[in-house]
Amino acid sequence: CFQQHSAETQLLFFLLQSSLVVLCVFSFFALVNAPSQLHNTIYNTKSALCANIHIWFPYRPNVYHSALAFVSHLDQ
Repeated sequence: CFQQHSAETQLLFFLLQSSLVVLCVFSFFALVNAPSQLHNTIYNTKSALCANIHIWFPYRPNVYHSALAFVSHLDQ
């Protein structure tokens, strides 16, 4: 009932399966890494924007409201 597979067939099967496992592991790390990088970039952008006193002082209503809207969008 059970078939004996040759060594070449077993090696080919192992290579195909191992390549799928490597692809899945790589995809998992890519999916985890992308949001992390995006979060770091948003945090650094918000920090740089809030620390730039030339945006906030002197008070200019159009610049102030635009910067405030941008910071609020970064928080979402």
